[in-house]
Amino acid sequence: MRQLVLLLLVITNLCNSFAQNYPPEWRMYTSEGYLYSIASEENEKNMSKTRFEEHLLNTARTNLAKQIEVRIQNYAQINKQAVNGRTSIHYSSNASFSTDVNVKLLRTLYTYNPTTKQGHAIAYVEKRVARDYYEKELLNVLSKSDNVIEEANNLIKNGFKNKAKNVLEQNLYLFKSVEEPLYWLNIYEIPETEYSDWHTQFSRREQTFKSMITDLQHGTIVYLSCSAQLNGNRYTKIANELKADLAKTNCSFTINPMDADFVITIDCSNRNGNNPVVGGVKTYFSYIDAAISITKTATDQCIYEDEISVKGGHTLGYAEAARVAYKNVKKELSPILIENIKQ
Repeated sequence: MRQLVLLLLVITNLCNSFAQNYPPEWRMYTSEGYLYSIASEENEKNMSKTRFEEHLLNTARTNLAKQIEVRIQNYAQINKQAVNGRTSIHYSSNASFSTDVNVKLLRTLYTYNPTTKQGHAIAYVEKRVARDYYEKELLNVLSKSDNVIEEANNLIKNGFKNKAKNVLEQNLYLFKSVEEPLYWLNIYEIPETEYSDWHTQFSRREQTFKSMITDLQHGTIVYLSCSAQLNGNRYTKIANELKADLAKTNCSFTINPMDADFVITIDCSNRNGNNPVVGGVKTYFSYIDAAISITKTATDQCIYEDEISVKGGHTLGYAEAARVAYKNVKKELSPILIENIKQ
């Protein structure tokens, strides 16, 4: 820090040593409330008025940018503590700042005395105005993050948990976007208490985003009632296979339909078909008739209802043919269930 202060003093003194005769009306811009740089020079090379003005203004802008660059290097890393005290999030700038850094809200003034050929230029930024500008950017991000949380909660309330999770994940970038405004608030000497308050607000919202995403990771709860018969006997394999497919899409299951986001009811039965002999080989065919309904409990709405019939064949008999048919039924049912649940 001591080296930073000394460097800033050197830069400031160098700039001001050549600017002792700047216009008195500029004195307000050299007060504590401003970052500034003054360039004063005699037009010894007899440049045109326009070119000399541009030269002096560029010098003032460059010297001011150098001051800001030193400040940026001092705040090369910002630490932000999460609300629960267990997570430390580190922000560091990826931007490459140099003396041509684009300083927003920078203003310039210029004067020239054609008799003495003496010119003066000042580049300045009012700290309070700059802080207001970047705080408005942060307020905008806070508002957007609050709207995302509200949207996600409404989606959850209406049974769209996966949509809610996607909305939250797609907007996590908001918390990365606050890095630059926070840097500039430091540059323009925001009071420490205000700066800490901004960190706290973003920390809370970011933690809310991540907590909600974690809760929604396995958030779709399904109650599956699958009644399946094979030649009059209970057949449980299809229910287990359907659950396995749904689990791959981060669904979890409950034995109480009142706790579920979706209630799935499937009734399957098999019936025997013909058994033709082709090429001396008898093939048995069996059909599985399945009735499916899917109800979203949040709205008590049946969002899907249909019946399908699927055939299976085997040379060892009707029972084996029915098992083949059940495999084919599972292949048709899984995409239907996933498509309707993963909304």
